[in-house]
Amino acid sequence: MAGVEQLGEHAVVIRSLFRTVPGVQWDVAREFRRRIKNRLDAEGIEIPFPQRTVHVRHYEAASEPADVPGERA
Repeated sequence: MAGVEQLGEHAVVIRSLFRTVPGVQWDVAREFRRRIKNRLDAEGIEIPFPQRTVHVRHYEAASEPADVPGERA
């Protein structure tokens, strides 16, 4: 059955069915995705993608072990 197949955290999966002559199915699929993307852009709809924020902390090396918080000399 064609239509919305899945609503995910970062995607909406839509199933579609096309009948083509042999050998052009990949061209038809590519053109279909291009048209969908162009329409979404025209409507101001962005395609979500997973994002992760990574915070990196840099600590200066201590000159003596006693200078490191939580450690005993």
